[in-house]
Amino acid sequence: MLTLIAIQYSNCMYLNTINQVECQAKSCPANNWRAQHTAVRANLVSQSKLERPQPTDDSNIQIPMERLLGYQLKRASQAMEAKLSASYRDLGFRLLEGTVLLTIEANPGIKQSQIGAVLNIKSANMTPMVTLLENNNCVERKRLDGRSQGLFLTGHGKSMAQALWQCVDENERWLSARLPDIDTAAVIPSLEKIWR
Repeated sequence: MLTLIAIQYSNCMYLNTINQVECQAKSCPANNWRAQHTAVRANLVSQSKLERPQPTDDSNIQIPMERLLGYQLKRASQAMEAKLSASYRDLGFRLLEGTVLLTIEANPGIKQSQIGAVLNIKSANMTPMVTLLENNNCVERKRLDGRSQGLFLTGHGKSMAQALWQCVDENERWLSARLPDIDTAAVIPSLEKIWR
C-alpha cells in the first residue's frame, strides 16, 4: 500500500511539474518547449534514482504472518505450483492447460462448461484454452446429441496426458519427501473442507 501511495505521489509531482512547463509553452518557441520538457523528465529520473532505498539484509526481516496456518498453506501451494509449472512448461503446457487436459482424460465426453464449473474457470477463459488444445491436436470435439458437444483426447492428447502424469507423480514424491510424517490419506479430506 505504501508503495502504491508513493508511486501515485511521484506521478502527481511529475504531472504538476509538466503542467507548469506547459503553461509557458505558448510564450516559448517549440525547440525551447521540447528542451524544457526533456530537462524536467531527466531531473525527475535522476531524483528517483537518488531517493531509491538501499537493499537490506533479507535474513533480518521478520514476517509476522509466518505463524498463521493460512499463510503457510499459501506459501506451500506457491512452491508446489512453481515446481509443477516448470515441469509442465518443458512439455509445452501451462499449469491450468495441463489440469484441463487431465480432467478431459478422466471424463471423456465432458462438456466445456462442465470443466469450467468444476475447476472454477470463467467461460471467457475456457474457450481459448480448449481451442489451443484443439489446435495442438490434443483434444477433439464430438457431438453428443442434437446440440451438445463433448471433449475427448486424441491419440497425441493421451500421450501428453501420460507425460503430464509423470510430472505430477514426481511432484508428489518431492512433496512427500518434505513431509515424511504426514498421513496423506488423512490430510486430503481435511484440506478439501477448506475449498469445497
